[in-house]
Amino acid sequence: MKHFSSKFFMLLVAIITTGLFSENGYAQTTQPGFKGHFYFQPNVGITQYFGDLNKYDFHNKKVGLGASGIIGYQISPVVGLRTQFLYGKINSEREDMNRKLKGDLFEASGQLVLNINDMFTYNPERIVNLYLFGGVGYIMEKSTVSMLANGAAINGQTDVSNNGLSFPFGGGASFRLCYNTDLNLEYGHHYTARDTEFDLTPGGKSKYDQFSYASIGLTFKATKKDSDGDGIVDSKDLCPNEYGKAELNGCPDRDNDGIADAEDECPDVAGLAQFKGCPDTDGDGIIDSKDACPTEHGKPELNGCPDRDNDGIADALDKCPDQAGLPELEGCPDRDGDGIADKDDQCPDVAGLAKYNGCPAKDTDGDGVNDEDDRCPTLAGPASNQGCPEIKKEIITKVEYVAKQIQFQTGKAVLLPVSKKKLNEIVRIMNEDTNLKLLIEGHTDNVGKDEFNQTLSENRAAAVRMYLMSQGVSDSRLTSHGYGESKPLTDNKTASGRALNRRVELHLNY
Repeated sequence: MKHFSSKFFMLLVAIITTGLFSENGYAQTTQPGFKGHFYFQPNVGITQYFGDLNKYDFHNKKVGLGASGIIGYQISPVVGLRTQFLYGKINSEREDMNRKLKGDLFEASGQLVLNINDMFTYNPERIVNLYLFGGVGYIMEKSTVSMLANGAAINGQTDVSNNGLSFPFGGGASFRLCYNTDLNLEYGHHYTARDTEFDLTPGGKSKYDQFSYASIGLTFKATKKDSDGDGIVDSKDLCPNEYGKAELNGCPDRDNDGIADAEDECPDVAGLAQFKGCPDTDGDGIIDSKDACPTEHGKPELNGCPDRDNDGIADALDKCPDQAGLPELEGCPDRDGDGIADKDDQCPDVAGLAKYNGCPAKDTDGDGVNDEDDRCPTLAGPASNQGCPEIKKEIITKVEYVAKQIQFQTGKAVLLPVSKKKLNEIVRIMNEDTNLKLLIEGHTDNVGKDEFNQTLSENRAAAVRMYLMSQGVSDSRLTSHGYGESKPLTDNKTASGRALNRRVELHLNY
């Protein structure tokens, strides 16, 4: 007995441990909604004795009828407790011992039940569910052992009552008929605590008398219909065919935002009630689906995008996001209003030109004429004279007079002495204003060959230039050109006309 009790105790501990571990895992993975309930299970079946009076020592083909009633409580989808009240008859014959056994038994037991399928996934709509059970009980029985050959009673073995502990365990399958009714097929094997419990016969291969009970029955659950298995009965479930939440009256909420999917415009993304279940990640009052910048707090007029400098240009498009600017300059400021962004303007406080990087055009001499338009950028002069100083009229007249007095040897580029005297006046004028420059032009009439006249005009202009240089005028201020007979003042038909065309012209400039 002691040996058997330890083995059974170990088996019971294993069943309970399995249930607890599976229940713990289940609690972490299953959906909520299951509600505990009582149930009642009547069944009928057949009993079979196992013991020393079996025909082949431990096998008996004879069976008896049995019936039982079970009252249970399902604690969770996996674990349940039940009490079984079992009545049955046992029969057996053994020819070699000339013995026959008949008896009645009644057993009351408490059992732990484990639903195998629900250890992995809870499904209230499952058609077939397998389960195991095990527990401990108290058995009361009355046995009669008689002679097999003639049925004669054996002294002391008629209507003998034996009471003691029993240890039932087994398994079964339930088949769902409707939401509160199952069909059950079950097999249980019941150990007793003694070898003489039924057969009153010690010894043999069987150390403990046993019996089995195979049954069929119906289970009636004290539950109301819950079609979707969410723990809310259909009569109170606004979504009876969809697994839902109690706080939403049984309706589903896939994104767990507290808004039923039927009313949630974004049922797969957690959102806010004020936006009908749609999210506003950056909290700017614009739902993400309509927010061009859903992770940055922005402005409605910019489709939810931020504008740090409040210039009406979204930061993503603003090249100067921290300084208020102009749309035409991509959000950058222009303090001097010259159309060049301050970041690109080398003179941001003075209006300028793009070709000068935002700075104004240069006017070195400050005469109001930009250097690029000023023929004399370092000498102040009126715009009417292209920015150059105006030469006094009397000086121009004097220079023109001197030019008409310049004479050369005939057909040569040799200055006559009288010409040098006149040219000294030009030297004086050039020395008085060192910014002046002089252009010397040589011209001839049409007498002679063109090539000769061209060379002669160039040489005569150069002769004047060389003389002035000899008198201290810098060569950088003097320029000479010869034009031959190409620019006559008048026709060459008369001597007087040819005399006018043979000339040297002097032009002052800056």
